[in-house]
Amino acid sequence: MFERRILSIIRLEEKNWESLIDVSNKFKLDFDDSYQYVVASEYGLQLVSYDKDFDSTPIQRIEP
Repeated sequence: MFERRILSIIRLEEKNWESLIDVSNKFKLDFDDSYQYVVASEYGLQLVSYDKDFDSTPIQRIEP
């Protein structure tokens, strides 16, 4: 039938804000992509996106 899914909102800790700039410069990502990348890195998450900008990063994305 239907699969139960849980939605969580995750925020980036202030101590990791500097890494946004580093990631943005290293992989040529804009702010929101850098934010998603750093959060995924910090929490060991998978990136689910159609955005091919993530293809230049070590975290492989999955298309929805």
